[in-house]
Amino acid sequence: MKIKILISGEDLNIIQTDLLKRQYESFDRVITGPIKEQVPIWLNKLYPALKDDIEDLSIGVLRRVRNNIKKMEAPFKEYDLFVKAINFLKIECEASLPTEDNIQKNFGLTKNEFKVAVEKLKSGNEDLIEKVYLAHLEKCVAIISSQTSCSKQIAYDCTIDALLEIRTDLTRDKIRYGNLQSYFTTRAINKFYKREQKKKITLTELSETYEFYDELEDSDELVEREFKEMVREAVKKLCDDCSSLLRQFYFEEKKMVEIAKQMNKSHPAVRKQASRCREKLKKYIGEKFYKQFINH
Repeated sequence: MKIKILISGEDLNIIQTDLLKRQYESFDRVITGPIKEQVPIWLNKLYPALKDDIEDLSIGVLRRVRNNIKKMEAPFKEYDLFVKAINFLKIECEASLPTEDNIQKNFGLTKNEFKVAVEKLKSGNEDLIEKVYLAHLEKCVAIISSQTSCSKQIAYDCTIDALLEIRTDLTRDKIRYGNLQSYFTTRAINKFYKREQKKKITLTELSETYEFYDELEDSDELVEREFKEMVREAVKKLCDDCSSLLRQFYFEEKKMVEIAKQMNKSHPAVRKQASRCREKLKKYIGEKFYKQFINH
């Protein structure tokens, strides 16, 4: 089968540039058409029970495709695009199915119950906040306090700050069903690291470090991005040698052999140094987030 190129290198560069500037016209023009047409077909074959969620699931797939394009370095073929899209559809659908695990991750709510609660919240009914989120506040505070070694009062303040933002984002349809508990905790703990960072850097530096929330960004994608930001800021707190080594290895994805050569050290020596640096990092972000980071 002959596979045609769907996006030229020139078009991809334009799309990536526009996406990074929060502009979507080129993406919508080139990408969304064929996928929007295909998603209902896939959905009816793979997950007929979710056929009423076609529009919502299509949005989720397009968001994931969009964010995937941002990371690409070369044009991809039509076949590759649809393979990625159908994999993303599976992720979206499996997160929407009313399984016991999904319900547990979402404060005991099914996707439909969550939608109904959000609509009520928009009308002034605070049950979603008072009976769901506030019920998990103490647990969130305990996790933050344990992972960061901060006081319970600071953990509480960060959790409340995150909850106030989440409430606003819920009414603006910025938060989607997926893993709401993890999202709540991650936003709260990220509040702590942003709070700590503000003590050490200027407002100008902050605006360069943190992106504004993308109103179209999926909640699990935001969790992913905030987690990376949290770790980046923690790495900066290490000594210069450790900060440089871990940044190159984890964020710039350089091989340890290459880093050793640049540092004019032996490979075993740099590996030992990296191990010591990781232990220092663990003290900043806690055991749970450290394990998530090194397995990322």
